[in-house]
Amino acid sequence: MKATATIITLVSWCTCLLVTASPQTVTNVTVYKPDKLDSQVSRTFLDCLTKTGVEYKVYVDEGGTTVVLPTEQRETDFDGEDEELLKCIIAVNDRMDVAVESTIEYDDKHENAILCNSATHEWLSEQGAKGKAIAQVLRAAPLVSFPSAIPLLVQYS
Repeated sequence: MKATATIITLVSWCTCLLVTASPQTVTNVTVYKPDKLDSQVSRTFLDCLTKTGVEYKVYVDEGGTTVVLPTEQRETDFDGEDEELLKCIIAVNDRMDVAVESTIEYDDKHENAILCNSATHEWLSEQGAKGKAIAQVLRAAPLVSFPSAIPLLVQYS
C-alpha cells in the first residue's frame, strides 16, 4: 500500500489518469482535468477526515491540490494508522485533487496548514483548492495485469 501512497502523491503535480483494474486486465483509462471544487465533495472529504479518529492538518498547494498532513512528525502509513485516510482519499479522488505528505522533514509549506476540523469548503476555495472532472475515458488494451482491484493512479504527460 505504501507504493499506492507515492503514486497518489504524484497525481497532485500533473494531469493524471485513473486506471480501473480488475485482477486480470486494465479495462478503462480515465483522463481528468482540473475543475471547480464542488462543495458537497469537499465537505464529504473533510467530514471523512474528522471521522478517522486521527488528527490531520490540511493546506492547499500552489497547484490547487488539497494536501493532508499528520499533525505529528511521521510518515504516512496506509497499512496502519492512516488506513481510514486512504479510504477518504479514494472516496473523492475522482472529484477532488488530494494528496498526502509526510511530516518527517521540515517543509515551510506546512506552516500554512490548519487542523482539518477547522477547514471548510469556503476556506479551501479561498486557498485555491481544485476539483476534478473527466476529460476523456479511453478503452485500454488488455496488455497489463494487476494483482488487485484497487484503482491505480498513474502519471500522464
